[in-house]
Amino acid sequence: MPTASVPASVSPNRTSSSAAGPMKPKAKTEAPKEKKKLTYSDLGIFAEKPKRPEMAVVQKRMASFQGKWKQDYTQTPKMLADAGMYYAGYGDCARCFFCGGGLKNWEPPDSPWIEHARWFPKCGYVRMCKGQMFVDIVQRKNREKQEITLKEVEDEINEKTGEPRDTEPTAPGVPASDVSPSKITERDLRERGEDASHIPGQQVPDLEVLENENEELKAEIMCKICMDRESAVVFLPCGHLVSCTHCAHALQQCPLCRAEIKGSVRAHMG
Repeated sequence: MPTASVPASVSPNRTSSSAAGPMKPKAKTEAPKEKKKLTYSDLGIFAEKPKRPEMAVVQKRMASFQGKWKQDYTQTPKMLADAGMYYAGYGDCARCFFCGGGLKNWEPPDSPWIEHARWFPKCGYVRMCKGQMFVDIVQRKNREKQEITLKEVEDEINEKTGEPRDTEPTAPGVPASDVSPSKITERDLRERGEDASHIPGQQVPDLEVLENENEELKAEIMCKICMDRESAVVFLPCGHLVSCTHCAHALQQCPLCRAEIKGSVRAHMG
């Protein structure tokens, strides 16, 4: 009877000697775990393209509701268009130009942004315009069966990130009169009924010059497409910051250098 195949140095009928003891199996060495490769999403890069690029302009989405959307709905065409929706052609159904997701059976308290993030959390338009934190909060509240309002979500985001401040407050316990003269402007003096000569050795900049410089700075950061919102999207690979989140998806080329847009990143100023 043939025996099973064994190494040449070992007899098939021979057991291991008592002196050597039983043979111990070799310990298995675990292969090093491969690090997870970073994806575009991990890096905050948006490379997806809209499913309906012809509806990427908000005015065109608004026009799709004209004469077809009931006026008694609390969700106005502007609210829906801002949230990426255009009229789907029947009933109260609106569809996202970017992800293609449709929403219908609207109820009075429903917010287009909330419902968009609730049902289509992977939509690149929602994540670009409102941010991943917005989507995460909506998803968490939805799992917890909580009532979700736009104000509550935005308030929670402000608590976590801190609300932006328009002016720099005076340090606690320091009277306003002790503020450095270099921070006092002509407007401040006028509001207090004082004259610039009350600040020894300090030349107050001309108010008109300051206002002109302020307007120029505002114009530089405004979206070059709609001129209504601040630029907040960096195009890749050229790196130009020229568009707001609402207008970015309507562009195939950078308006400044005409380079093809292969991706985009949300920029946060301040």
